[in-house]
Amino acid sequence: KTMHCNNWIFDMDGTLTDSMTVVWEGAPDALLARYGRTPKSDLHKTLLTMGMADGAAYLIREYDLPLKMEDYNDVMWDVITKLYETVELKPGVRELLARLKAEGAHMCICSNTWSAQCRTVLTRLGIDEYFDFYVEAQGALHKSRPDVFFQTLARLGGTDPNRCVVCEDSLYAARTAHDAGFHVIGIADALGNTGLTSLVGETVAKMLGTNVNPFVLIFAFCILTSVLATLTGSTIGTVYVFAPMAIATCVNLGLDPTAAAAAIVVSGWCGHFLPIDGMPAM
Repeated sequence: KTMHCNNWIFDMDGTLTDSMTVVWEGAPDALLARYGRTPKSDLHKTLLTMGMADGAAYLIREYDLPLKMEDYNDVMWDVITKLYETVELKPGVRELLARLKAEGAHMCICSNTWSAQCRTVLTRLGIDEYFDFYVEAQGALHKSRPDVFFQTLARLGGTDPNRCVVCEDSLYAARTAHDAGFHVIGIADALGNTGLTSLVGETVAKMLGTNVNPFVLIFAFCILTSVLATLTGSTIGTVYVFAPMAIATCVNLGLDPTAAAAAIVVSGWCGHFLPIDGMPAM
C-alpha cells in the first residue's frame, strides 16, 4: 500500500545509515571525554527523547560543561564529523531509493541532525541526488510534535498525510507521525544493535527444534502481539518488539520470514481482542 504513496519522508540516522550507534551514542561520550566528564548510565536513553537543541542544553547544564550554547554547535560538529566518516548505508537503502525515484516519488530528509551534516554524509554515500531538500527537526519542529511532518509534507507538494510515508527508527517520532495520519515504516534499529533480537531468535529456534509447524509458530507470535497491544495500547511499540524477534526466529529455522512479519503487523494494528483502542486495557 505504501509503495503507491508519492511523498516519502526519511529520517537518516538509524533509518538510512548505521550511524545511530556509531555517532549518536558515541558523540556525547566523546564530547564529555574532551572535558574530563564521565557520562551517567542513562545518558543515551535520556538524549533519545530530545532534539539537538534540548540535548545540547541538557549536556551543558547537567555536566557543567565550560560551553555556551553558541559555542556548542562548533564543538559538537567537530566531534561528530569525525565519527560520520565511518558511517555506511544500511542494506537495501540504495535499491529502495532508486525504485522510488523511478516511480516518480518525491523524497526528502527530516532529521534531528544538522542538514549540512546530513547532506555531507549522503553525498559521500552517493544518494544525495534522491532527495529534494533537507529539514532540521529541531526546536519548535521537534518530532514529538506533528508540525514538522505536516510542514515537510507541504514542501513536498502534498496535503494528505494518508498519501505520505514516514520512515523512522525512533519510536516517539514514528508514533507522532502515525497518530497524525501518516503511513509509517518503522526501523527497529536500536533493538537490533543490542544483539537481543538475534539472541532471542536463536534461543526460540533451538527450543522449538526443526519440526515446528510454521503456522503454529506465526500464530503464537500473533497472539503475543495482540495480547501486548491490547494491554498496553501501544501498537507501534509492540510491533517493534515482536516483528524483529519473529523474523530472527524464522531465519534461524530456515523459514521465509515474510509471512511472520506481515501477520504480526496486522495483529498489532487490527488484533485487539478488547474494545479498547489506544488506551491501556488495565
